[in-house]
Amino acid sequence: WERLGFDRVNDEAFFQLVAARLVEPTSKHDSLRVIAELGLEPVHLSTLKRSLKPELGQTR
Repeated sequence: WERLGFDRVNDEAFFQLVAARLVEPTSKHDSLRVIAELGLEPVHLSTLKRSLKPELGQTR
């Protein structure tokens, strides 16, 4: 995670999506299942989607 530079991203939803897709490449919606199976409390699907669309001028 740190080696790839993701430690600079302060976004729990983005972290969850990346973790889920490392375990099992799947849709955003199905990623919520994978996140729960990892023992995490999944964020809402809309939050997951918003984590992929940063505001203009905002850096991660």
